[in-house]
Amino acid sequence: MGEVFNTLITYGHSIDNIKWKYTMEQVYFFFERCKRMELNNLREKAMVTANAMLLSSPVYSKKDATQRRMAWDRFINSLTWGALEKKANKKTIGDFRNMFSRIGLKVRKKKDSDS
Repeated sequence: MGEVFNTLITYGHSIDNIKWKYTMEQVYFFFERCKRMELNNLREKAMVTANAMLLSSPVYSKKDATQRRMAWDRFINSLTWGALEKKANKKTIGDFRNMFSRIGLKVRKKKDSDS
């Protein structure tokens, strides 16, 4: 229980709220949310570190160096707020059709009944 309190206090919850205002379900919900945020932060740091190590490893041709630099730029650009919003956009019917087609389900377009 100490870890739960410590984590919630670290993320800005007051001890009085934890003890007197939150239900046990809320305490564990907030704790789980904090832990997920920590895991996401660690995952992001690992991705940045891996990409930085790849960029800084030795290359033996100008083409390889250019490709690595372009990959690094794409990675950094994917972390911008605009790119994150693009990923969060709702999928279209075509996106779902493509997804089902990729997993092997046949998807047919509805025939027009003009005749």
